[in-house]
Amino acid sequence: PQRFLRIELEKGEDEADVRFNYFQEKIFPALTNDDALGTVLVIPSYFDFVRIRNMLHKIAEVVGRVYDSSKRSKNRARGRDGKRISNTRKRLENSLGMDRTALFAALSEYTSPATISRIRGDYFHQRINVLLVTERFHYYYRYRIRGVKRVIFYAPPVHENFYTEFLNYIDSIDNKNGISNTLYTKRDALQLERIVGTKRARQMVDPSTEKSTKMYQFSFE
Repeated sequence: PQRFLRIELEKGEDEADVRFNYFQEKIFPALTNDDALGTVLVIPSYFDFVRIRNMLHKIAEVVGRVYDSSKRSKNRARGRDGKRISNTRKRLENSLGMDRTALFAALSEYTSPATISRIRGDYFHQRINVLLVTERFHYYYRYRIRGVKRVIFYAPPVHENFYTEFLNYIDSIDNKNGISNTLYTKRDALQLERIVGTKRARQMVDPSTEKSTKMYQFSFE
């Protein structure tokens, strides 16, 4: 199933802030546990990408799950002080059930080729929970990302073919959260139309639709 989650946008509200708050409240909590392994978060706007990246970095520092791509290592998670987690501390925290995978890593059009290679490898080997990707990164590089289990679109992609391209990266559809989740507001009508068709898009952004109907689920052939 492919899920589209509608974000209510009232007159005068800032769309970027409303979308960001929705992500924090509804989406982010599920990205901190083991079930989040294999998640790709696709963000069309670089402004939104930086905002999400900074938020996740602050949280990763607090919980000691910052990703370090500077050196090759089987364990790249670092503590808040920036020091690599010691084996003794790692064993202790594992015994307490604390996950030592890095919370996230990020790929943008400005990421160096060497860093891209390391991040892709660590993501595939499940050393990273969530991979943030800008739409422009995919536009320029078109790398095959291995190890994807689910995709979250922070907003419908500007280039509609990117939607299916990211879904084609998914290795397994056996997960309770569905294959993909796409966040959208009424201002995303044009992007939605390119993905789901004119009829469905009109229904999904129709202001007369009850506000309780906030999720649409489709299975495309």
